Amino acid sequence: VNVIPWMLPEPITKAIWYYGQLLAIQDCLYRSMHEAKYASFNDIDEFMVPHGHNASNWADMIRVMIQPKTVGFSFNSAFFDKLKMDPEEKNPRFENFTALQTIKRSERFSTIRTKCMVQPLQIFEKGIHHVSKPIFADLIIQKVPESIGFLHHYRQCMANFGFDCVHFTEDRTLQRLESQIVKNAKLARLELELR
Repeated sequence: VNVIPWMLPEPITKAIWYYGQLLAIQDCLYRSMHEAKYASFNDIDEFMVPHGHNASNWADMIRVMIQPKTVGFSFNSAFFDKLKMDPEEKNPRFENFTALQTIKRSERFSTIRTKCMVQPLQIFEKGIHHVSKPIFADLIIQKVPESIGFLHHYRQCMANFGFDCVHFTEDRTLQRLESQIVKNAKLARLELELR
């Protein structure tokens, strides 16, 4: 992960929409064009998670989904709301891992709060929740069926756009990756301490 501080002068942040989020997305898109085959655009509290039995990671998921002229994937999202958890469901082992701790998600998926994974070299303009414009009109951004993957959004459910924040279901998909997540977090913490 490369962290690039995004600090714009205050007069500019007040004059442009949502602190320059679209500018940051375009900057990331263009920076990654020659560094990565795919770039994922999501917030720090969001994860694109494979759900199909044929896709245990992003590479598998892409192999399952890829078609000619596909240059990106759009993921519907579900809210994983820790306020919906019963206290006895909380596992003390995952105290520092909200994503592993939170197993209640919205039953419905949001088709508005989508996020995308794209081939940056093939995208001219990227929006927050969609691809605005591929480099050629015949290129495709594929909708990912929830049976193959969707965006886990770890925050309080937002009932805007008519979204249902009443009905929740249990989803333990991320727990199957528990050992790898914990191992990677420990390695990252150790690396930070060594710097």
